[in-house]
Amino acid sequence: MRNGLGIIIIGLSTAFFSCNTEEKKEEEIVSGVLDYQLRLEQDTSVISLNEDDISQRLDSIINGQLNTRIISTGQKNFDLNDDGIYDIGFEIIDLRDFNGRDFPSYFDTLAARVLPYTVQISDNSTYGYCTALDTDSDIKEDEYWSDRESFVLGTIGNAGQFQGEGQKYLAFRFNENSYGWIKLSCSASSSELILYEYAYNNNGNIKAGQK
Repeated sequence: MRNGLGIIIIGLSTAFFSCNTEEKKEEEIVSGVLDYQLRLEQDTSVISLNEDDISQRLDSIINGQLNTRIISTGQKNFDLNDDGIYDIGFEIIDLRDFNGRDFPSYFDTLAARVLPYTVQISDNSTYGYCTALDTDSDIKEDEYWSDRESFVLGTIGNAGQFQGEGQKYLAFRFNENSYGWIKLSCSASSSELILYEYAYNNNGNIKAGQK
C-alpha cells in the first residue's frame, strides 16, 4: 500500500458438484454453482496469473481512498495504479511568489492546481481550467483530454470550476482505454483542497462516482 491508497480486486471462483444415479443406467451428470468464494488480493499481478475467467478479466474498476487534505501551500503526489510511479499531483501555490509582493491584497493570493504526470485531464475549457463533473457524469473519449503541465482547480476572481463548488469529480485517463475520476473539493479561497477517493476502469469508460 502506498500513499494511503488501497487497491483491492475481488475475484470469484466456482465450485461444481455432480451426482450419479444408483441404477446402472446411462449417466446424466448435473452440475451447477455450489457456492461463491471471495478472494481479496492487493497485488493485481497475482490474480492475473490465474487462468479462470474472472481472474483474466482485469477490466474491473479499481478504487481506493485518498484521505488527505492540503491546507495553505504545499503539494501531494499519488501513485494511482501502484506501479511505483507518481501519476498525478495536487498543489496550492501562493501567486505572490510569481507576481511579486505587490500583488493586490483584495485578491485571493492562492491557486489550487492539478499536476498530471502519467495521465491526461479532462479540460473542456481548453485553456487549463479542468472540468468539474457531477455524480454519474460519463467519463469517456468524448472529452477534451489534455496533458499540459498543470491545470487550475481554483484561483483569483472565483476562477476554476472546482473553487467553492463542494464535492466534484476530476476526470482523468491513463490511455484511450482506461478512464477514471478523483473526488475532491476546493475551498472558495483555494486555501484548502480535500481529496477523498478515486476509481478507474482498466478497460473502458466509467461514470463519476462509479466503483
